[in-house]
Amino acid sequence: MNIGERIRGLREKQEMTQTELAEKIGSTKQTVYKYENGVVTNIPYDKLILLAKALGTTPSSLMGWDKIEEAINEEFTRLDNLTKQYILLFELNGYKIDVGDEQVKITDKQKTACTVTKKDFMSMIQYCYIDIENNMNKLLRSYETTS
Repeated sequence: MNIGERIRGLREKQEMTQTELAEKIGSTKQTVYKYENGVVTNIPYDKLILLAKALGTTPSSLMGWDKIEEAINEEFTRLDNLTKQYILLFELNGYKIDVGDEQVKITDKQKTACTVTKKDFMSMIQYCYIDIENNMNKLLRSYETTS
């Protein structure tokens, strides 16, 4: 589905004419027709905002980006949950992890602390994941050869 089809679908769902939509966005019926029929596909940003408002949706939804945003949000949630699991793992091993807006403070059992950026902390978590995965594979291979 393209942007024109989404505009038409939302307009018709609201039982709105092209003329009524045109009035709401400060444009002409012909312009709305061109948007809906793909004659004009590069809709100016200000018109996109007005169209979204008039149709009760978001600009990203009109553009068809809502599914992309949804996938990105799901990935961030997954990563956030993974990060929480690693923080718990570190804390179970005696480390204290304080996550701030931009930085992460890590304190060990001897109360020695260091502060790193969130990006560096995420890299550290990635390395930990790789190490755990490699060690698990080694462990499994060693049991395969002894079984």
